Amino acid sequence: MTRTKSANRFRFLPDNRALQRRTSSSAGILVGLAIALIAPLGSAASAQEQASISWKPKFSYPVKFVCGPSSEGFQEGVVAGFHATAINIHNPSLDSRVRLKKQIARALPFQASEPVTAFQDDVIEPNTAIEVECNEIRMRMPASMTTQFRTGFLVILSDAPLNVVSVYSSRPMAGEVSTLDVEVIDAVRLADAGEAKHADLIVSDIDIANLRVDCSSTNGCVTRVDVSIKNQGDGDAGPFETKTTFDPAQSIDVVEQSPAGLAAGASKTFTVTTPPGRNCYDPDCEICAFVDSGNAISESDESNNKLCRVRKG
Repeated sequence: MTRTKSANRFRFLPDNRALQRRTSSSAGILVGLAIALIAPLGSAASAQEQASISWKPKFSYPVKFVCGPSSEGFQEGVVAGFHATAINIHNPSLDSRVRLKKQIARALPFQASEPVTAFQDDVIEPNTAIEVECNEIRMRMPASMTTQFRTGFLVILSDAPLNVVSVYSSRPMAGEVSTLDVEVIDAVRLADAGEAKHADLIVSDIDIANLRVDCSSTNGCVTRVDVSIKNQGDGDAGPFETKTTFDPAQSIDVVEQSPAGLAAGASKTFTVTTPPGRNCYDPDCEICAFVDSGNAISESDESNNKLCRVRKG
């Protein structure tokens, strides 16, 4: 019995060590599988975080909203009635989706402000549209504000151009719609901190209504017109030329020099005078102005440098 038990005992110990080895090996396999499973998740999360960090909006659309019942009391801001806002956002691209972020900035009277809400991510598929109404705006606010009049801005950031239209309607407390207004929201171009700034020169006006023909000189008549140019870009423009062309047959050219250039956001108006003895009418007078006619300035938009006006003879 003793030897059998001893033999059994000796046989047991190797089996136990083998079991331990198998258990240890199994545990190692499980840990390895867990690491293998967790690693892709971590990589995916890191990739998502990196994509979120690398995404930079290029356009901002600040949309005013007015929502809810106003009693025209203290700090209401609009007349008594019920007010609603519907903000329509359309992706004009036919083949690319647009990523955007939405944020609410509530406006308060007496030049006070309230912290903006966190950004909400969204995507608009090609050539599709979404709508943001007062109910969605209120869902982003504290529960105590759901039945009160509220006003502020829905700020939309996107990585591509959008069509944004806001529809405002109002009515008496117990009645049907009495006012309806549709507003197109212009985009605000966001510049990267490291992005180069560019000029954008345009001919903002040709004062065709104030066209003058002066025949007081013995050399013959001259035609005068005022031309306005503007740099609507975010970068300064160096020296450039503006060529103004008059009829007949667009054959009379007058070049205006701008040796000092034009700073970002600045405008300039100057009078253009034709050479003596040249008549603009044949029978009408068409005047075209080309800013940066010598193509000396690198602009953000090279397609908007021309403007034409016609005055009937």
